[in-house]
Amino acid sequence: MLNKKIRLISKLSRVLLVLAVTSILGCIEEKDEFTINPNGSGKVNIQAIFEPFTFSLDGPGANDPEVVAKSNVKSILEKSKGVEAWRNISYKMTEDDRISFKATAYFSDISKLDIHNLRTLPFVFSRNEKGDISLELKVAGKEPDESGQTIAVEKLSEEEIGLKIETARKNYQKSKTMLTAFLSEMRISAVFYLPGRVSSVTNFKENPDGTLSITLEGTKMVDAINTLSENENWWRRQVISGRDFIQDGPEFDPAMNEILFGQKAPVRATITGDLKALFKYQAEVTDAKNTSKEIMRELGIFEGITIEPAKGEALKNIKVGGVRIVNFSEQVRGIRPFNDYKGYVLAIIADFPGSVLSVTGTLEKALTDNEENLLPEREFDREIKQVKLSDDKMTVVFEVKLPLPSEDVKYLKEISGTLEYSAASVAKKVDLGFTELKAGAIGKELGSIIKSVGERFGQKDKEYISFNVGLDHSLVKSVTFYDSDGKKLDVFRNSASRLRDKVSYFYSIKGKFPPTSRIVVEVYEDYKKFKVPFKVTNISLLGRPVKTLDESH
Repeated sequence: MLNKKIRLISKLSRVLLVLAVTSILGCIEEKDEFTINPNGSGKVNIQAIFEPFTFSLDGPGANDPEVVAKSNVKSILEKSKGVEAWRNISYKMTEDDRISFKATAYFSDISKLDIHNLRTLPFVFSRNEKGDISLELKVAGKEPDESGQTIAVEKLSEEEIGLKIETARKNYQKSKTMLTAFLSEMRISAVFYLPGRVSSVTNFKENPDGTLSITLEGTKMVDAINTLSENENWWRRQVISGRDFIQDGPEFDPAMNEILFGQKAPVRATITGDLKALFKYQAEVTDAKNTSKEIMRELGIFEGITIEPAKGEALKNIKVGGVRIVNFSEQVRGIRPFNDYKGYVLAIIADFPGSVLSVTGTLEKALTDNEENLLPEREFDREIKQVKLSDDKMTVVFEVKLPLPSEDVKYLKEISGTLEYSAASVAKKVDLGFTELKAGAIGKELGSIIKSVGERFGQKDKEYISFNVGLDHSLVKSVTFYDSDGKKLDVFRNSASRLRDKVSYFYSIKGKFPPTSRIVVEVYEDYKKFKVPFKVTNISLLGRPVKTLDESH
């Protein structure tokens, strides 16, 4: 069932990408509980049940429910805007292949809060000269001017207005059936705990306990859109204001609000009186960051999480993660199962006591239960070359390559050796010193040189840059691009590859790199190396622990 839904939603998503109304799709049900302080900071407890919106459609585990759920939750946590910390994060895949997600998000300004891919309603927070607070549902579309009217982006003739209205109506009719289907089950509700007395309110529901609440139902949204789409003046207003209904989504203007919430007015509340903070914001944010480290790491999110470097302590949790057996391989004719030579390979997993930068190693002992020695004869073959570090740099997976055991071998008695790893914690920022980003430019620091700048792959909306740095890749903590005014550029790292004693980077940007951009590399300084032993004993040929005769007694 999940696979079928993935294929269906993947297909639909390609159509819905052209609809900004998808900003109110995807989530089936959401309940939010806001607690707001007088300065606009606060927290929101989120409970949501939604259809998966991101999928890993290729590779192992692509349709695994756990992989799908983790991918969706990671996307929410990483891409949400205005969130300073997360807490009480939990999630699970429901029996009908939806995701149940719960969490608390802390924000310093509710006006800047944007929970990625969920339908947490957007609100604007402001204070007047008297100190009164205004909380209002944000109106979609262009920013209003001082008179409260949206500003037209261009002057249009009557003929142009007519053509734009006709196009907008046609696009709406094409999306109407799909829009109705997606919205029919949607229900979003929000409750607000406020720091003072509510003096005036429109379209919020006032509750006996002093809270305000609001509920947005998908069926009412469909009714409102259908009703307003019959109104010529409504379409005209969308076009003249510079809004595109299909791209920008429905607008919570007074006409829309009357159908949705009952009053032809903004969704607005004014809070006055003796305003008091409802909780200690900074203290809770600090605690939330500390208590959420573990689940963040499980989801592969490490931004803002400090992990101390390893300092030579022993490895932990050493185990065999998998095995690979190749009984026949013939290179001359290109017959190579798993693209490998004949032999037996163990993939060993081990945890470091902290973060590391790079790992190498040597196999020193490989004995079977019948004392058969599987240690490769050549020193070169005993070197551990296939090494992969986890994203948090605290776990390593490395391969041990052995000759095939004889047929009477039942298990591996001992596989052991030494790992050498490097670690560091202190880094300094180095401006590579390019005076201009152009092919052949030579930087002033770290032996850097730009190999190429320009379009690639026929993508005229992007520009790519390739450059080398004369430094081991493991010593580079980060690479950041800045324009001439010191503003950080939004770039994407396409690849990084080692070239002997240097590293080659490949980045891209939407549009073009400003010619006078700066490239700043953060380089580790307190670089140290440590050696630690590794050993696994009594492992079956499938890589699983076995009980020996001595152990069974």
